[in-house]
Formats: sequence, C-alpha cells, structure tokens
Amino acid sequence: MANQFAYDHPTYAARQFQQGVAAVGAGTATPAADLYAPHAANLWNAHFYVTTAGTATAAAFRVINVSGTTTTTIGSVTAGTSAAGSAVRLNALSTASTITPTALAADSRTYAITVSDATLAGRVVWELALDKGGLAT
Repeated sequence: MANQFAYDHPTYAARQFQQGVAAVGAGTATPAADLYAPHAANLWNAHFYVTTAGTATAAAFRVINVSGTTTTTIGSVTAGTSAAGSAVRLNALSTASTITPTALAADSRTYAITVSDATLAGRVVWELALDKGGLAT
C-alpha cells in the first residue's frame, strides 16, 4: 500500500547524496551502483568517479531507470580515456542553475552501466531530493 507524505523536515528540503552500492564494472552491461527509490524522488545528478581509465574515446557511463515494466535511459556521459581519479557528471556543474531533475517514481530502480569500452570502471554518487508530496511504498 502506498502512503503519501508532505513533511517540512530537512530530509525533504535538502538534496541528498548516496553512493552506489557497487562499483560500475569494466566492459559490462551488468547493472551496478543501484539506487532503489522506495519514495518518489527527483534525480538531480549522477557523479561518476573513474577507477580504471577507458581505452576508447567513446567510453561512457549510462544511467538507466526501471519503473514497473518500463525501462528508460536517463542519459549517458562520456568519460573517454579520463584517468583514474577523474570525475565526470551526467549534468555539468556549470549548468546547475538550469538543470531540470528527472522524476523517479516510488518503488523504482536506477542503475549505471559502462558502454563502448572494455576497461572503463568507476563509482557513482547519486544526487537526489525526495519528492515532498510523493508516494512511498
């Protein structure tokens, strides 16, 4: 059963950062760095930290959301051959004032994969805010 919440608590007023549970593996389409949302939320950004550099200029991280039976690609960010320790973001920080967040439905799952490279690997930190009037499952 879903419940509706409308709190003024700081948890609902401030953006939160959550590190993905597992690292995004090299050369794999296996979902990793899961973000499970039992409560409706707004995804503002995905920060990727390269742990192993890619070998192709097209090497990228891709963000995918699964809500019910619907799978949607939220976006991709090219890391290319960025060195280990580098950071790339789904939404550039220079556009922070114009970013429109991606709504995540309650009980949805968002994850990251690597594409176009056999060696690129990294970790993800999700930047999100809970939806004040959203439903929780």
